Amino acid sequence: MKSRFYLTIILSLLFISAQGQNLDNVFKGLKERSQNGEWFKMSGGVSTAFNFNHITGMPRRFDPFTWRLNANLNFDIAGISAPFSAVFSNGSSVYNLPKYSFYGISPTYKYITLHLGDRSMNFSPYTLSGHNFYGAGLELKPGNFRFSFMYGQLKRARAEDANSIQNFEPSYARKGWGFKTGYDNGKSKIGLILFNAADDPFSIPNPTQNLNVQPAANAVLGLEAKHQFWKIMSLSVDFARSALTRNQNSFDLPTSNYNTWQKFGGLIQPNASTGFHHAIKTSLGLNTKLGQFNLNHERIDPGYKTLGALFFNNDLENITASTSTSFFKKKLNLSANAGLQRNNISGDGSNSSNRFIGALNAAYTASERLNLNLAISNFSTTNRMRAVTVPVVQVDSIILVQTNQSANLSVTYLAGKEKTNVLTGMFSYQQSNSIENDVINKDQTTTYYMGVLAFNKSLAAQKMSLSASLMGNYGVIPNIQLLTVAPSFNISKSLLEDKMNLSANVSLSGVWSNGENTNTILTLQSNTSYRLFEKHQLSLQLSWVDSKQNAVGNGLTEAFSEFTGGVTYGLNF
Repeated sequence: MKSRFYLTIILSLLFISAQGQNLDNVFKGLKERSQNGEWFKMSGGVSTAFNFNHITGMPRRFDPFTWRLNANLNFDIAGISAPFSAVFSNGSSVYNLPKYSFYGISPTYKYITLHLGDRSMNFSPYTLSGHNFYGAGLELKPGNFRFSFMYGQLKRARAEDANSIQNFEPSYARKGWGFKTGYDNGKSKIGLILFNAADDPFSIPNPTQNLNVQPAANAVLGLEAKHQFWKIMSLSVDFARSALTRNQNSFDLPTSNYNTWQKFGGLIQPNASTGFHHAIKTSLGLNTKLGQFNLNHERIDPGYKTLGALFFNNDLENITASTSTSFFKKKLNLSANAGLQRNNISGDGSNSSNRFIGALNAAYTASERLNLNLAISNFSTTNRMRAVTVPVVQVDSIILVQTNQSANLSVTYLAGKEKTNVLTGMFSYQQSNSIENDVINKDQTTTYYMGVLAFNKSLAAQKMSLSASLMGNYGVIPNIQLLTVAPSFNISKSLLEDKMNLSANVSLSGVWSNGENTNTILTLQSNTSYRLFEKHQLSLQLSWVDSKQNAVGNGLTEAFSEFTGGVTYGLNF
């Protein structure tokens, strides 16, 4: 069935191309390529990595041996540009994950782009927004007209017993399709979106521990429009209506209770768990000599959700104003967004709140040597984080974290006559909550403070660089206060006419849990890379970690020793 679908897409692509292009110009271009011998071009790179791990003193965190293959290539076949990416791995027995692979290609010719494999597409924030899928997609941009289509698997089936260490929630296999059509001439834009997705209720056994995981179905209709008035004013609207069935197994209701509009023309069969909700955002922009100014209004109904996005907040209304401008001959660049936010907009909830929300980004070039950057925000944003972030283990699953408040400050100073010595200071603050089963864990708030002071000295004559840093990280987790202080030193040098590069790093970390010094961790790392011929590179990575337990503490840290080695081979075209 999949092969027939892909074949239909490819045949449609060839038909549209033949109808929409000037055949004389096409054949002329092919003839020129044939004469120049440029039918086929390839660029990009391929790398493969093999990692080894040995640990004593604590349960194994990584497999003894893992391998991973990455490919990022761009093919040019007779004028058809086709970027291709692939990731293959042997999985993880420790995390009870099978072998996995991600691969996809997106050939483009003129105004036609075809997506095959593991891809992502964006229709709008309230319909399909960057959600990965395995399947096929098509984008057409002839002149001012626009058309996009996708079909594929949005989620893999994951049974409950696959959650050995990472504690990921089980999920049903989910498939979806959607299309977007519209018109855009640069001054005016209008688009119509339809998205539909549903879980397979029989793809996994019913979860016994997590009753919140139920097979869902969803249909979303979206409309976006934008128009520029004169040269200084623009108005944009993004609207969506979502019908979400949270449990396909819920009891049915009489069909007479719903009209064709509510059933999206038959795309969804409402039952007792189905809800109908709306989301809308409007923006009025003004472009002046002083800068860009915008007035924004966003309203998302309680319970609004689309299966085409990983997660975003609902039951809120934002009224904000934003601006971006520069001062002092563009040495100071500012962008700000501030306003009011309220929840419980339907009035049915027990708790209501109104709060000020704002974000500020400032970049100041004080001189040729000194740069400062500041970013502050209390907007709620959802971030995707890989469950395991260390490089020796790649887990094809993610956890969601909602950041509520954040602040980042960085200062960079270039020292020395040649400005080759760099002094950097960074500070960051973040308050966040994890998201499980589409629910924000508000009672599991984590707060992190991190400061880094680093100095890098470049010795051009010796082809060497030296760097030293001091990092402090303070985290407040429910019932735990964790402080880490880690000085480190790094040295790197180029040899053999820059064909070989050697680097070594040593760091010593002190860990305090609830005020008690629980661990001292020594980390030694080295990396050796050698360029074979012109496009080949071989590298060896070694790492040794020794953790001494100073006190029992709260059991979060243990004494252990761990050795990790890796060999990486890369080929660049």
